Amino acid sequence: MTTQKSPIASVVVLEDEHHFRRFLSHVLEGEFELLFVDTSEQMFDQIAQRQVDLILLDILLPGEDGIEVAKILRTRTPIPVILLSALSSNEMIATGLNVGADDYVTKPFDTDVLRARMRNAIRRNKATPAGAVQVSFIPVGDCQIDPWTRHISHPGGGTERLTEMEIQLLTALLQTPDCVTDRDKLSRLISGQEWSPNNRSLDVHISHLRKKLERLTNMKNTIVSFRGIGYALQLEAFKQVAD
Repeated sequence: MTTQKSPIASVVVLEDEHHFRRFLSHVLEGEFELLFVDTSEQMFDQIAQRQVDLILLDILLPGEDGIEVAKILRTRTPIPVILLSALSSNEMIATGLNVGADDYVTKPFDTDVLRARMRNAIRRNKATPAGAVQVSFIPVGDCQIDPWTRHISHPGGGTERLTEMEIQLLTALLQTPDCVTDRDKLSRLISGQEWSPNNRSLDVHISHLRKKLERLTNMKNTIVSFRGIGYALQLEAFKQVAD
């Protein structure tokens, strides 16, 4: 006898177009439990009442600005957010990622790509299983990352809060400090796909991470870009006490 596979995650979807809701139900059925809401207020109610693993958020909402909703979400909860929009300009994508969204998917999209990005976002944010040994602080030179609070602290007393994706990127760069980590590896980490020059998601996340690290260390070039190749973490920048 065949047993039905349980959904792997609970996803709140703030999307006002009913035909698109039906489409999402069809392509994601069986793998994700979708909870459709009409307003951000209903979305926050769902978050307060139950376990939510991911939020799909349309940018163009009647009476609400999806970018502003994403910004508020990031101040209230670590639940990963994927923005869905027909607005595909690099400027809009950068804006969405800069307010704290974990990913940005433009319509129309390949359904396999959407599922992969949803899985990746949930995997990055997945809580430690019961009984698992707590991960210790992650050293970055003389600095250290607390993976639970997502803060990176400097011996000079400063701290910066990182997103889960920024921690993942920083950890990947730490595997080969002072050496280039190629774009494809980093892109697969955040989106499950090889890097494409038409997708600025990786560049935006690296830029956001670099700004935080430079504020923390009072040093420039904490992450060096090698055009068309990748990025390198300059570990020496993290061994000097901030003024």
